[in-house]
Amino acid sequence: MTSADLALADARAKATPQRRDIQGLRAIAVAAVVVNHAVPDALPGGYVGVDVFFVISGFLITSLIVRELAGGEGFDFSRFYVRRIRRILPASLVVAVVTFVVCLIWLPPTLIPGVGTDLVATVFYVPNIAFAIEGTDYLAGTEPSPFQHYWSLGIEEQFYLLWPLLLVVAWRAWAQRSSGLLAVTVAVCAASFAWCQYVTYTSPVWAFFSLPTRAWELALGGVAALLAPRVHTLCSPAVAAVLSWLGLAAIVTSAVVLPGAAPFPGWLAAIPAAGAVALILGGGREVLWGPEIVLGRRPLQFVGEISYSLYLVHWPLLIVPITVIGASSEVPAWIGVVLGLAALPIAWLLYRWVEQPFRHAPGVVNLRPRVVIGGAGVASLLAAILAATSLPVADARLAANGEVADVASHELGLVVPPEFSTIVPSNLTPALTEASTDIPSIYRDGCHLDWTATEPIGCSFGDVTSGVRVALFGDSHAAQWFPAVSELAERHGFQVDSYTKSSCPSAVVDVVLDALPYDECSTWRSAVLERLVADPVDLVIVSNASNGAEAELDEWLEGLQQTVERVSAVSPVVVIADTPYLPLVPPTCLAANMDDTAACTVSPERAIRGKWAGALAATATAAGAKVIDLNDHLCDDDECGPIIGARLVYRDAHHLTASFARDLASVLWDEISVVAPLREGH
Repeated sequence: MTSADLALADARAKATPQRRDIQGLRAIAVAAVVVNHAVPDALPGGYVGVDVFFVISGFLITSLIVRELAGGEGFDFSRFYVRRIRRILPASLVVAVVTFVVCLIWLPPTLIPGVGTDLVATVFYVPNIAFAIEGTDYLAGTEPSPFQHYWSLGIEEQFYLLWPLLLVVAWRAWAQRSSGLLAVTVAVCAASFAWCQYVTYTSPVWAFFSLPTRAWELALGGVAALLAPRVHTLCSPAVAAVLSWLGLAAIVTSAVVLPGAAPFPGWLAAIPAAGAVALILGGGREVLWGPEIVLGRRPLQFVGEISYSLYLVHWPLLIVPITVIGASSEVPAWIGVVLGLAALPIAWLLYRWVEQPFRHAPGVVNLRPRVVIGGAGVASLLAAILAATSLPVADARLAANGEVADVASHELGLVVPPEFSTIVPSNLTPALTEASTDIPSIYRDGCHLDWTATEPIGCSFGDVTSGVRVALFGDSHAAQWFPAVSELAERHGFQVDSYTKSSCPSAVVDVVLDALPYDECSTWRSAVLERLVADPVDLVIVSNASNGAEAELDEWLEGLQQTVERVSAVSPVVVIADTPYLPLVPPTCLAANMDDTAACTVSPERAIRGKWAGALAATATAAGAKVIDLNDHLCDDDECGPIIGARLVYRDAHHLTASFARDLASVLWDEISVVAPLREGH
């Protein structure tokens, strides 16, 4: 293909009339997303704007492909992909690189390796897959990625890679009839929608991020593109206008009514997607009272014009400052409003100086396809190299101040009240960069179960020939005590059976996970209780994440009572009170406050639910358990600090590091040894 051919193709594309209603719909969609991210409570369902974008993209891209196929000159793949590259890549790559550089300078250094990994996934067009993997990792960090919004671009780029090929094959197989295109498009839409319904309720993270569960929305836009001529012929302008208004109402209602925690996409995504289809099919008519009287207004046309750039810049503009501020304190809502508004002029600058020149400048339009495609590959590779070679910068920022803690942390862990370090000492253990991996060994060997497991494994550790058995039962807050319990098993010669599962308390309470009933938890818990009753052990240690629980206190009290009464009928039971639940991530906060850890301390009133703790302790005691509260080793009367001596206390916002939990083994032994006759002695 010659440069003249490319220029002619671009001229034809520009000659296609631009629909003001679709441009206004873009504005509605991007505004919904930005408001939802900036002030979530103001528009809880604003995330449906992405679903509207998917439908619009499917409509426009299918219209373009069909127009070329019907033109008689055949479909030119290289021209198609060159257009997509010029349309999508320059602005997205500029925002990605600038975002990474800003993160490198401002974000706490402990976050940089993860941000660099996300940048690599983004520039190689698989961010959605990367985020799906992270989302199904129960050890993943809690801080949102500055590149998380690129997941939808990953979906579209993967779709654009496959969709033209599928339609060209269908066009040829059906002897160049549009009925073949419609059949294939409907089939893809139906299959993907059915798969989406299943995966939404079995693996919600993959349902949200993967192409197979999202393709139906883009294909639905394709169906609209193929049906549009017939609808235009069959429907009068008045009927079409009503259809468009109904579509707009469905989109707006979804954005306002859908809760932030709804199981999504699932069937709920069909509401805004169908609304977008209705608006597109009914639009483009000369009707004075149609939706274009709203969507065609100049402010909406402007926002629609810069909608792609606005989508790109809004998320990092929100998340980077909020992450920096939120490392040490809560972020007021007005900051989100200010940052969301600030995204508008920045988006216009990106649109004016990056997006538009790469789409329309003659010097770019006339480049040969191999130059554009090759340049895109090189640019992506350079961005990935930037991510890989910048890590030493983060390490340098993380360099400790050189002070060494005077007293060994394992000794300070026994002191009540604890003595908190005011700085990050150079001999901190674990190091801030290693905090997330300082986890109980049962995570690595598969004995701590993930969300999908239902069968209790009951891994055994310690002296399995001793005839003395201790069971550890609960969620990840029970698992965090495994290093201490296993240490005691080695010291005193008994067997430990581990029964722990992520987000699944041993108390009989209904748990909701990703807006869905956590049935796997109920099944697993029931099986563990049956096993403990049928085959009693010498001691059952129970602990649960009650300080961060979402259920009502009364339900927790009843559920804990059921568990303790049932187990204590055959075995002694101890309940370890839940540990602090912090509003910040200590390793991240400390990385930003190396010389003053006071910014990373939290009052006991905020970290521990006093009313809950007292009520749960009373209930457990009445049901026959001994309650062990070790929080006086974690907090004094005024604060819960992140470092004691040279020991890092927390690996995240609410889990102890394995190292610190192990430090408390002797304290735990003093408590449990009086409950059950566990053998002492090697």
